[in-house]
Amino acid sequence: MTGQLAGQVAVVTGAARGQGRSHALALAAEGASVIALDACAPIATVPYPLPGKADLRETAEQVEALATVLGLPAETVERWTATRAPK
Repeated sequence: MTGQLAGQVAVVTGAARGQGRSHALALAAEGASVIALDACAPIATVPYPLPGKADLRETAEQVEALATVLGLPAETVERWTATRAPK
């Protein structure tokens, strides 16, 4: 892959849709490998629906058409959060 970011790694938060997705795709188009992050879960203080895992996977598929996806840590974050929940 060639481009201004060839050989670089980009970590993109909010990558499941909107600006995060557009940034992930732009970075991939320039040759960066991408780690795409998003909460993929409701947040009590946010009054509108947030993206889910399917949205993040869609971003990954679009990025993979351009570059390498190094990770979709949503499941890792989900497991970590579950271990920190009050008992």
